[in-house]
Amino acid sequence: MITNLTPLEAQRLIRDYVCSNCWGTLVKHYHPETRTTTLYCATTDCPCDGLVSRGFVDRREAESRAELSEARVALRDAVPWLRSEKKSVEQLLQELGF
Repeated sequence: MITNLTPLEAQRLIRDYVCSNCWGTLVKHYHPETRTTTLYCATTDCPCDGLVSRGFVDRREAESRAELSEARVALRDAVPWLRSEKKSVEQLLQELGF
């Protein structure tokens, strides 16, 4: 939780940053008596220990997608289901006996 921000500071942080723990969006609460704003994570029970930039999150997610693609190619011979066609929800439920 970040406290004692002006509304303008809070708006800039909401636009450019996300929670460092869960990468969730930030929510603001305005205190009219002190004219300050408190920011906190929108995710329930997240400790929100800090902030990271949206740019960092975007880059990290792109890197993760690339790593996933590389892993699928590298493992497709060792893990047969990576090569198979995707099954529908109905097919998967039927295989599970539902």
